[in-house]
Amino acid sequence: MADSKTLRNHALIAFELGQYASHKLLNEAADIIDFMAVALDEWFERTDWVDENLPTKYLGWHRAAAINDMLAESQKDAERYRLLRRGQKWSVIDGKGDTLRADALDAAIDAARSAP
Repeated sequence: MADSKTLRNHALIAFELGQYASHKLLNEAADIIDFMAVALDEWFERTDWVDENLPTKYLGWHRAAAINDMLAESQKDAERYRLLRRGQKWSVIDGKGDTLRADALDAAIDAARSAP
C-alpha cells in the first residue's frame, strides 16, 4: 500500500506532466490526492494501536477487519455481562466460595481488571 509521501510524489509527477492535460484538472486531482494522503495519515495514526497490540488471531487481517471483529467480540462480552449482572437469576461464586451479585459482582470484576 502506498504511503502518503508516495501519493504526494505521484501527484507532483502528474502535475509536471500538465503539458498534456488541463492545468485545472491536474490542480483538482492534486488537491484530491493531498486530501486522501491526509486521510490516510490520520487513519494510520489512529489505528497504530492495532499493530502494536494485535492478538495473533488477527495476523494477516486488514486493520479495519480486525478492529470490526474486536468490537463485535467486545459487544458480545458486554451483552454477557449485562445478562449476568441484571438477570438476578444468576450469581457468580468467587474463589473463596462467596456468592457475588449486583454491586459486589461489579466491584470484583473491577478489582480483577485493575490487578497487575
